[in-house]
Order: sequence, then structure tokens, then C-alpha cells
Amino acid sequence: MSAVPGLPSAEQLSALPAAGLAVRLAGAYRLIAELTGQVERLTALNERLSARVDELERRARQDSSTSSRPPSSDGPHKKEKRSTDRSLRERGSGGRVSSRVIPE
Repeated sequence: MSAVPGLPSAEQLSALPAAGLAVRLAGAYRLIAELTGQVERLTALNERLSARVDELERRARQDSSTSSRPPSSDGPHKKEKRSTDRSLRERGSGGRVSSRVIPE
């Protein structure tokens, strides 16, 4: 019995005459060449599609703050605003200076 369903086993092939083996071998080489070409075409297509996805993802991350595009070209989504509520320590104490006592 064959290790791969649909393919002849080694015993079955050994029972064939040389001419039968040559025909099967030629068919196998044609199939290998066809499949090799298909793999090469699919590999090239995969590389082109991967490059296209990378380019589209790069474009999707761009907005007016990360490119030379004008702000009007940004989408309708709301940008995340930075918090303007800073702590008193960051803002200072409103101009007042605490008096420090210098030990003598």
C-alpha cells in the first residue's frame, strides 16, 4: 500500500516495465515543474501584497502631526487632547514665593 493515498506503492512501481516507469517519471517531472512555477508566482504575489499592506498601514498612521499633510486632511475622528490640568507643583504657586528661614 502507498504511503500517500492515490499514489502507487514501491512494490507496485517495481512491477511496472521500464517504459511504464519512464512515462510516470516524465509526468512527475512535468507536475514538479508546474508546481514550482506556481509556488514562485504565489511567492511573488505574496511579497507584493505584503508590501502593499505595509504601505497602507503606514499611510493609515499618518495625520497632519506626523506628515506634511494639512490639518483639514485629517479624518473626522477626535484627536486625543493633552490634559491642560497640571498640578500646582508644575504650574508654580501663582507667583508667590515662600519665605525660607536660613539657619544661622
